[in-house]
Amino acid sequence: MKPVLFIRGSFVIEFMHLAAEELEIQLINPSVDRGSVDEIEFVNSFDNVLAYVYFPSWSDVLPSNLTDIKHKIVFWNIEDPNHFKSFYKQAQYADAIFTTASEMMDQYEIFYKDKYISCLPWACDPSKHYPNYEDLEFKNRKYDIVFVGNRYPDIHERCLGEMAVLIPTMKWARENGKKVYIFGSLDNSPHSWKSWALMHTASYEGPTNALDTGDIYRDSRIVICLNEQLKSPTMTSMRTYEACACGNIVFSHESIATQSLFGDCLYQSNRPEETGEVLDYLFDPQNAKTILAKAQWATLKMFENHTYRHRIIKMLTELGNISK
Repeated sequence: MKPVLFIRGSFVIEFMHLAAEELEIQLINPSVDRGSVDEIEFVNSFDNVLAYVYFPSWSDVLPSNLTDIKHKIVFWNIEDPNHFKSFYKQAQYADAIFTTASEMMDQYEIFYKDKYISCLPWACDPSKHYPNYEDLEFKNRKYDIVFVGNRYPDIHERCLGEMAVLIPTMKWARENGKKVYIFGSLDNSPHSWKSWALMHTASYEGPTNALDTGDIYRDSRIVICLNEQLKSPTMTSMRTYEACACGNIVFSHESIATQSLFGDCLYQSNRPEETGEVLDYLFDPQNAKTILAKAQWATLKMFENHTYRHRIIKMLTELGNISK
């Protein structure tokens, strides 16, 4: 029987099926697959268990008796560093804590000196994030420039990215006969993407979810990525991994993480005038061969270093060094 890895209450499990198949692991979501059985009783009924992994939850209530689980318990906070204060207390049940932001490890140490703490960044899923192999040269793409993501007008770093990259890109597109397409959350507020896109003459394509991004990227040429963190060494948008894996021309707001993790895979800017210069370069036919080579190198780099298979292996390897 395959060893079991419990992944509780997160869409991230949908990106792990290929990795689990390759590693011969059975993935189970205990909050869904247990039926009417008590969750802790359900988890403890399995013997060959690698770990019980849970994620930060905005609404889902964690079982009060989580520490009664007889297997190793892992808290993977994919919302660090922005929402550390909202979720660090949820880590109290875990034997090991993994964070997407390496700079937060010291913060966890303050509260949890007896727990194993490590960094585990985002990744891509090659079964969902892969290139458009029938159009590697971007000759028949539906979208010139695309941005996928929700809007966060209350996050300063994200707003900086809008001002430095996204808004100047829309201006450049208007002046050069191109169009920017936005996929993201839909609401009726003045800050919604729909209202915002209309104001900047972009095309709002409606809401989407994390599982659809690969399909959108395979129909796109250039993907804009924005960051909610500019100074983290390891935390950046999950979309950056996904777009690079899809072989897109990726244009990101510059951050420490995008520079250190993706530097030679994408194009970056932190000033409006620089954004225009980058777009001039990307749409110049004379640069096509170099740009295509960079996009293909990005896919290779993601598949060789940044898949959920790599993340699962790292997690399980490090868990082997701690005891329950």
